[in-house]
Amino acid sequence: MKTIKILSSFALIATLFTSCYTEVIVDDFNDVPGLTVNQLLNTHEIWYVDINSTVGYGETPFLQKAFTISFRNGVVYANNNIAGLGANGNGFGIDIGEYDAYNMILDVQHDIDGFSTFDVYEVDYNTIELYNPNNDTSYFLDGYQRNNFDYDFVFYDNIHYFLQEYEAWEKTYTSEFGAINEFDNENYLQFLAGGNDSEFRSSQDGNGTRTNNLYWDYTGVYGVDDINGNELLKILTLDYDYLGNEFFELSVINDSKIELFHPASETVYEFEGRGYIQYLKSEDKSKKVKVQTDKLRKHRKDKVTNSLLEYLNYYISDIIITGGKETALIYICMILVVAFFSRNASRFFAMYFMANVRIGAIRGIRNKIYKKILTLPLSFFSRHKKGDIIARV
Repeated sequence: MKTIKILSSFALIATLFTSCYTEVIVDDFNDVPGLTVNQLLNTHEIWYVDINSTVGYGETPFLQKAFTISFRNGVVYANNNIAGLGANGNGFGIDIGEYDAYNMILDVQHDIDGFSTFDVYEVDYNTIELYNPNNDTSYFLDGYQRNNFDYDFVFYDNIHYFLQEYEAWEKTYTSEFGAINEFDNENYLQFLAGGNDSEFRSSQDGNGTRTNNLYWDYTGVYGVDDINGNELLKILTLDYDYLGNEFFELSVINDSKIELFHPASETVYEFEGRGYIQYLKSEDKSKKVKVQTDKLRKHRKDKVTNSLLEYLNYYISDIIITGGKETALIYICMILVVAFFSRNASRFFAMYFMANVRIGAIRGIRNKIYKKILTLPLSFFSRHKKGDIIARV
């Protein structure tokens, strides 16, 4: 009887569980048509090429050069230059080629680089991916409208490319105030592109010399870094191969003139660009002009200093620019105090530990000599004086 009750209970519970269920119907059919590739490319007027998000080891030259890309009625427009960014083609840039879009595929016929094909993917509402199957590389483009695109931010964020867009920078002004320094003799600067993005050259040739006749006296490595709290100012570091580093506060006056403030001497210099390099500009389809095609944007790298001294020079110059000389002097005094105490603490601990090392070494030698003497025969002590043996131990 008890067994029948247990079986009946299990049957009742099973019936309750099997009778309580919810039917879920999943409808995979979506009757809302997606965007075509042409509609997707035209959802935004400006596509910013986020070069630092690029995935892959290949290169598509026209995308490596461009800061922005636009697709308008079968024509590809690009802003390839930082100088005059946003001023060409009503903000779209210059005409660099033609395109055809179909079945989420984009074919581009570039005026110089030739044919390229891409698979187009919509990452999100503001981002698309252009995948080049020929070099297995993906470029990511961020979409904007012209009225909300921050041309100034792009300009100052890529200002090192602006320095490369002139064959040379000629010094046109030196302030009357400021201490005399070695940089007073430098009249021309050149910032190289095309694989040498961190290299610069300087010349002491007289003003008015043609750029192709300049003799470059010095070479070195340069870097452009941000100043905290002021995106319109930069720190320009000129690392000469033999003369050490020079630090400047870099500000842009216009699309062809820059100002360099030398904090160490408080001298102000102005440089004007000579020999503007327009990347891929053709006035019409029938007229071909000589263009410069060796500038390629690269992934941003962190600043690497060559020594502790250069590290200190860089950050002290940054403090002078941002906080003034008094703040820099306070920091220097703090560094000297810390260095003084660190030096004496290091000496104390070195003497403390070395004393134990010295005593331990002498103790070990004496113990070995003592053990050796104990094993010697009696004839040894007959041949040698007792005082010599004790002195050696």
